[in-house]
Amino acid sequence: MAENNEEYTPEIISLYEEDGTEVKFEHLDTFELNGNIYIVLLEADIPDNEDVVIFKVVTDEKGEELFSVIEDDEELENAYNEFMFRYEDMIFAEDDEE
Repeated sequence: MAENNEEYTPEIISLYEEDGTEVKFEHLDTFELNGNIYIVLLEADIPDNEDVVIFKVVTDEKGEELFSVIEDDEELENAYNEFMFRYEDMIFAEDDEE
């Protein structure tokens, strides 16, 4: 979050589709829930986009972190609800700073 007069600069992450097309995302949050790590992204090149993408962060056999699609609906809903709870806290904290 930007402090006082500092300008907010989003962290941009590039992911690549199977055909090699680059897709840029703004990193909104990373958090732990029920022993798993989740990352929340927002596609950066779509004006007025409000649809977040949530991935589970997993470690492969080489020890590298990968983003995995969450296929379980209940797990995805729990991760989304946790993000929204955290997001509301971030918004209220920004309002308190003003």
